[in-house]
Order: sequence, then structure tokens, then C-alpha cells
Amino acid sequence: MSHGSIALIIGLGLISLLMIVGAAGLITLFGFYPEGKTELPFLEVIWQSMMRSLDPGTMGHDSGWGFRLVMFGVTLGGIFVFSTLIGLLTNTMHSQIEYLRRGRSRVMEKDHTVILGWSPAVFTIIHELMVANSHHDRSCVVIMGERDKTEMEQMIREHLGSTGKLHVVCRQGNPVDMVDLEIVRLQTAKSIIILPTKSANPDASVIKIILAIMNDPKRRLAPFHIVACIDEPKNLDIARLIGGDEVTLIQINTLLARVTAQTCRRSGLSNVYSMLLNFDDDSIYFKNEPKLTGKTFGEALLHFETSALIGLMPRNGKPLLNPAKSRIIESGEQIIAISPFDDSIRYLEKARISIQREAIQTGRKTPLGPEKILILGWNRRVPTVINELDHYVGASSEVMVVASFSGGLEKISQECVGLNNLRVLYRIGDTTDRQTLESLGPEKFDNVIIESYFDSLPAQDADSLTLITLLHLRDMSEKQKHPISIVSEMLDIRNQKLADVAHPDDFILSRHFVSLILAQISENKHLMEVFEDFFTFDRSEIYLKPAEDYVKSEVPVSFFTVVEAAGLREEIAIGYSLKAEARHSLKNYGIVMNPKKSDMVTFASGDRVIVLAESE
Repeated sequence: MSHGSIALIIGLGLISLLMIVGAAGLITLFGFYPEGKTELPFLEVIWQSMMRSLDPGTMGHDSGWGFRLVMFGVTLGGIFVFSTLIGLLTNTMHSQIEYLRRGRSRVMEKDHTVILGWSPAVFTIIHELMVANSHHDRSCVVIMGERDKTEMEQMIREHLGSTGKLHVVCRQGNPVDMVDLEIVRLQTAKSIIILPTKSANPDASVIKIILAIMNDPKRRLAPFHIVACIDEPKNLDIARLIGGDEVTLIQINTLLARVTAQTCRRSGLSNVYSMLLNFDDDSIYFKNEPKLTGKTFGEALLHFETSALIGLMPRNGKPLLNPAKSRIIESGEQIIAISPFDDSIRYLEKARISIQREAIQTGRKTPLGPEKILILGWNRRVPTVINELDHYVGASSEVMVVASFSGGLEKISQECVGLNNLRVLYRIGDTTDRQTLESLGPEKFDNVIIESYFDSLPAQDADSLTLITLLHLRDMSEKQKHPISIVSEMLDIRNQKLADVAHPDDFILSRHFVSLILAQISENKHLMEVFEDFFTFDRSEIYLKPAEDYVKSEVPVSFFTVVEAAGLREEIAIGYSLKAEARHSLKNYGIVMNPKKSDMVTFASGDRVIVLAESE
């Protein structure tokens, strides 16, 4: 019994065998044959003995008291042994079914994506991977969380419905436990996504999971492709020390602070980022195109009608965004392009290229002046946002921070040292109070940022304060008939959807944004270096610049012409924004990414070109 169910089954089988053979031996030895029989073959006696042990009714027609008594004993033994065996098999099968229901069986997948941990981010990641792999015959995502398997599966069905060709497998376990990690078969996984937990120190759990993966004595020789989030910058070094080149780390606070600083000054940029990071729209792909070998990058820009080239991937190096237009493309180098799918990047012969050179504008550049920015609310990212803003605004600019946090000014003084273009003012106040907001005169500011109080409040309470402030500002804007450019942060995706109805220009930052990046990098680890360029002030970033700086207004031009005009300024045109459609959600608020280059477009005043450039 101490050796488990298998040992019990074997033991009961041996007892049955001994009982059957023993009974056959007694009958043969003492001649206890049925009436009318003087002898039976030994194997025939064994067979009849076995039949009576399996079915008590078989002995009803037996004759001869010696034969009857022996078979009666066999029948009684059979009832005991086989009833015990049936009960044992029933319990064993029930235990195995329960084991499978709880998600403790080992998966048999390969080339799958593993998600370690459970949070609302799972739904966004699964959706993105479902779209990204929709043109593949079969793909798989395996999720390991500490929740019940059936509960996780039910929540996925409620949020996403059918996942199409994407096979989703849920397993219950602790990602820190090496034994549990064997269940999800990391050794054959294509990529691994580690989600932070809801705890006082989420970085600690992420680091422990990385340790468990890297120190597994059964780990594979080939390097892993691990993507993880780190909340605090101070924990980046230790996470990199453990994971090395096998781990791609996303520093959440710094990333969201940089995105906040960029999007608050460039209306529409939020929609551009959302489209680039969403597999439902055009995304960024890498492809080898031998026909480009020997051509300059400037020439290559015009050889793809339905894709927008943004850079090159050297054979042994890092992605190079917006390289010099005179750079020669070498053999083996990949192109980096924005396209609907990786297989939609197609080379175009030069004979089909049409450029209206007479419509190109040169030498025009909108000057950068001082700005006034209002920050409402407080969290530990506010000083980082201020430091990032200082890189973008013109000289003599001003930022005012209003929050209920009394220690904000001290934090800013400690962390915002050496500002060159910004003067910082701090005021204590209730950012949800209408009178406080009206006294600030938000219409006097170029941009307003609403920061979440996630440091001091639960997520739902923090989102409620943000939503109240946002609705007050929108109401004030409508009554004063003065537009206010607002960027705000929500923590819960459900609250983000509630806030979206406030105004089409409001960009709601949330962990949803980080989830999109996690999904993208899990498909291609080099995309992290591309995103770092986008979100770093001294590299090539995405800007929305006046269209009249590139081509003449009210003149029909092909997008080939816009690409050529941007190339003359060492920039890359990847789309445009139409002011007339800025409030139409069905038209992506006027944002057109990666348009077909042969299509004609007529720009009006207020329209903008979306470019990849090194400066504003």
C-alpha cells in the first residue's frame, strides 16, 4: 500500500493468480472433477476457475460437491479481490481526472509561448498573439498561474471568446518552483513571458522566476528568449546579472514616463503608438531582401509600396533606425519595416514609382518656443516625467505640479537636478475639486498631464480620482469652447475604456500599453531595441510635423512624394494625420499609418506628416 496504486493493482493480480492456480491444483490433485468427468486438462481447470472468480453466477450449474466447494472458495476470493480492484481503479481514475482538472499534467507542446504568472495583462497578450499568429496553421500559448485551471480557462473564454487557431493551455502551479516549471515544458518553448505579481515587491517575484529558469539543472543548452517587466530601476542590474542576454527587461516606470512626456506634446502620437504596438494594425517586422544589396537606404525607401522601411538590422549588431540615406545596404542585412504582416513586405520595381518633385517644400521648419505644462496628481514617476520633458520643450518653459502629496516638492528637488529648459512650480491641492481646477486655468497651459495616485491608493480608487479629474477638465473645455490637450493614466483596462468616451484625443496610459510591448517582444526580441529608440530623446523618434513643411498644401501628391520630401531632410515618412478627421473614431482619428505610396493625398492646413526623425 505504501508504494501506491500501481503496486496495489499488481499485488491484487498476483493474489488472484495464486488463488486461481491453487484451486486448479487442488481439483487436479484430488480429482474433484464435475459429475460425469473423470479428467480435465489442467489449463481447462485454470480457465474454469478464473471464470468463476470473475462471475459468481458461473458456478450455478456446477456438479460434484468437491468441485463445488473448491469453486465456491474461488468465487468468494474473486468477489473480495475484484471488488477491491474495481474500487481501487475507480479511485485512481477519479484522482487522475481531478489531477488533470487542476492543471497539474505536463504539456506536450513545442515552439510555444509560455506566460508565467496571472494578471489582467494575460488577456491583452493572448489577443495579440492570436492576431500575430492568425496566418499560421497552429500556435500555442501555455499559461501557468497559481489560480485554479478551470477558473483561468473560464476567464479567458469570458474576455476573449474563441481564440481561433491559437491553442491556449492553462496549468496551475508556482512559477518560482522548478518542479512546477517542468509542467509547462520550458525546454521546447519559443519564448517566455514573466508577468509581475500583485504584491508589495513585484520585482522580487520576477527575479526569483528568472533564477528558477536559469538555474534549472535540466535546462536546455540553447539560450532562452525571456521577456519580463521590472518596476524599479534599481532592480534592473541584478535582473540583468541573472538573465544575461537571454532576458529582455522592460522598465515600466521609465518607459511610461518617457511615453507620457512625448505624447502630451504631440497630439495624435498616442494613436500612432497604439497602432504600431497592436498586431491588429500594421506592425514592425524584420526581413531579408537580397535585391537591396548594393543600394542606398534612400533608394530602398521607394522600393516598397505597401510597407514603410524604418531601418536596417546588420548581421552582427543592433537595429539601426533611420540610417543615413547614403548608407549602402550590405549582403545579409535585414530591413526593418512597418507592414500588415511579415509576408506582405514586397519589393517594388522602380518603374512604378511616381514623385511630384515640383510639390516638395524644402528649408521649412517650425520653430520650437517655450511651453507651459500642467501636471495633476502624483506618483513616483512624476520627477522622471519632468526630466524627460526638459529634453523636448523649448527654453524658458514651465511646468506646474498640483497634487495632494505634501512631499512632492522635496522629491522633485532631489531628482530633477540640472534642468535646462524647465522651471518647476509645485502646489498642494485636491485635483478632483472643480474650484481648484478652475483656479489653475488649465486653458492657459499647452498640455495637461493627469498622473495616477497608484503609490498611495488601490488601483480602482486611483483610477476613480483620475477619471473624475478628466471629466471635470473636459466639461470645462466644452463650456469655455477652448480645447485642452490631455494625457492621463489608468491602471485598469476596464477604467481605460470608460475614460475613452471622454474625448478622442485623450491618451489613457495603462499596463495595457506594457502588455502590447510584451506581446511584440515575445515574437521578436530585437523589437525592444527598436522601441528604446522610439522612446529615448537623443535617438530617432516619431514626430507629427506640419505637412506644409514637406509638400505644398491643396496640391494632390502621391505618398511617394512625401517619402522623398522627408528623405531630403534625413527623415522617414511613415504616415500622416488629417485634421478634418481628428474626431472620427471610425477613421482612427485621422491617423493613417503606412499608406499605399501610390495613393494620392491632398493636405490642408493643420494636417501633419508622421515621420521618424532625430529632432523636432
